[in-house]
Amino acid sequence: MQIYELQASKVLEVQGDFICIGEEEGKIYVQAENLKKPFKPSHLPQRLQEQFAGELKKLRAQKEQEFNAKCDELLAHFESDALGESYMYDMALRDQINLLGLLLSKSDGFLRARKGEEPKANYPHTKAQISKLYADSLAHKNRILSQCGVLKSYLLELDSIEAINALSWEDYEGIQGTN
Repeated sequence: MQIYELQASKVLEVQGDFICIGEEEGKIYVQAENLKKPFKPSHLPQRLQEQFAGELKKLRAQKEQEFNAKCDELLAHFESDALGESYMYDMALRDQINLLGLLLSKSDGFLRARKGEEPKANYPHTKAQISKLYADSLAHKNRILSQCGVLKSYLLELDSIEAINALSWEDYEGIQGTN
């Protein structure tokens, strides 16, 4: 997007698709693509650059917090078919430690899981099922952390308030190949 300036006295004469960034010394500065007269290509004055950069930094931090919250939400549980059918497992730190402990002990054991809408219950797991369950948990965790990382990296490339506000967790599919 390009920066344009417009004499404040001409503001009622224009229309179009642009984003107002600020005003200084009788000129209005906007961000847009391909504006015609009375707009003139320009650069932001230093004060507006600093103000705009501060706004972008604040918005990026808010969006990053939003992504972290979504990441935490998705990492709370994972699904596995290690028992032959789909079960949901908790993935809090203690759950991960317990699963790792069972894996390292190379023994059978019981783990809590939920099948469909049924309440959680302890289910017996063989060593092979525990190994599959651990692999499923790591795959889930790596997928979610990778998605969050790609979105955060892409966020740093955005240079408009609207683009930052519009970015969502669901945009991952469209941007994963661009980074």
